[in-house]
Amino acid sequence: MAAAVAAAVKKRNEREEQRIEDVAAGKIPPPKPKKDLPPNLPPQGTGIWKYQRPAAILYTNMKVQWFVAGLIAGNFVFNIIEKWADPKGTNSPLVWEVGAAIFNVAFFIELMVNMYGFWFWSFWRSGWNIFDFIVVVIGMLSTFNVPLPGPLSLLRMMRAFRVFRLFKRIKSLNKIMVSLAKAL
Repeated sequence: MAAAVAAAVKKRNEREEQRIEDVAAGKIPPPKPKKDLPPNLPPQGTGIWKYQRPAAILYTNMKVQWFVAGLIAGNFVFNIIEKWADPKGTNSPLVWEVGAAIFNVAFFIELMVNMYGFWFWSFWRSGWNIFDFIVVVIGMLSTFNVPLPGPLSLLRMMRAFRVFRLFKRIKSLNKIMVSLAKAL
């Protein structure tokens, strides 16, 4: 068995050496470079930070960003349907509460992956991340029915601004927001 493994490794190494020679001689094209990674990725860590870099790579993957954008849009449509079908929230309160809880938990998981992947300064330097943090924390407080005193109870309305998180995800929308902010 060990001889078979050693032979397979030797054969693989010989093929790799031959491929390198063929590339150098111009017989075959060089391999395509790996996809560019985002510039602000953290270095590979150890201990509890062992998976920080993979988490950051996962979080910045365009498929993940589009999935989160879809969640945000889905949450927006869910809120519209809720207010249209049941403005006072008395007809089917359980449906609306469960739906809101599902979205809040999904956004909480997304925030935790983002925070873990880009902890500490890289995360908190971004105004969009701070906005995400505030909106998600308010959503979680709402999910757990935490009573907020007086004017702080108005913070629950911040959940309506969750759709603005799309401006962070979609570059063309982000450019519009940046241009509007600079115009002011």
